[in-house]
Amino acid sequence: NMLIGGVGDNSPGGSVLDDAILYAKNEGAKVITMSLAVGFSQAIVDAINDAYSNGVFVNNASGNDYSGSLPFPANVGNCFAVGASNQNKLREPFSNYGPGLMVVAPGVDIKSTRKDNTYETGGGTSYASPQVAGTAGLIASRHPDFTSQDIEEVISLTAEKLSSYTFTDGYEYGSWNNEVGYGKLNADRAIGIKEDITSNTTLEKGNYVRDEVHVSNSSTLTLAAGSKFYLLKTGQLIVDAGATLIIEDNVTISGNNSNQIIVNGNIQLG
Repeated sequence: NMLIGGVGDNSPGGSVLDDAILYAKNEGAKVITMSLAVGFSQAIVDAINDAYSNGVFVNNASGNDYSGSLPFPANVGNCFAVGASNQNKLREPFSNYGPGLMVVAPGVDIKSTRKDNTYETGGGTSYASPQVAGTAGLIASRHPDFTSQDIEEVISLTAEKLSSYTFTDGYEYGSWNNEVGYGKLNADRAIGIKEDITSNTTLEKGNYVRDEVHVSNSSTLTLAAGSKFYLLKTGQLIVDAGATLIIEDNVTISGNNSNQIIVNGNIQLG
């Protein structure tokens, strides 16, 4: 279900935005997406923080001002700021960037509805931000126990590290870049691997399991060279008898004390 909160006619009104956020939270929204900028208001900050702490993922477009800083409320810590990328896997120049940017998503030549049952293409971070919100909704439906931070984490962990940018390690969700955040949204990876792997499969870049996932049916799972594989929550990877796990060079596997990889079949390293 979708709930639309009206916060202005020709421009957004900051005086009612906090009320709209709280209303959506109270109505049971799991995701709130915004494509706006208003003047600073502590009431809006408090509303975003309240929604976030109650399991609501909140995101906002980074803005289209060719700026190296994010507007309010995209720059609020618990608001997931989204910039725009283009077909060349670059940040589109108009897309605001800088500290607080989380990811970029396609924001150029996006087909959208228009009046009188027509379609046209458009661009802007307002086209990118809803794509992240839609992915967040898929994640929430697929993993009902995920908190807002869990959703934030998996979108960031699984984002594509665009080759034209240098990413620096040591940030909350891995490596980050000032222009594109944690990278470009990858919705397929962000929803996680939930079903058993029953045919030969190669995983590249960043993927995760949250539940018990089997490699079965005498199939082979390959973790490609240089990729990352995350075991989240109580995630386990179980390689059944007759199946094979191949871990190529420079693969990073992350988990905690409740996670396991159990190999009852075959394993090949490097």
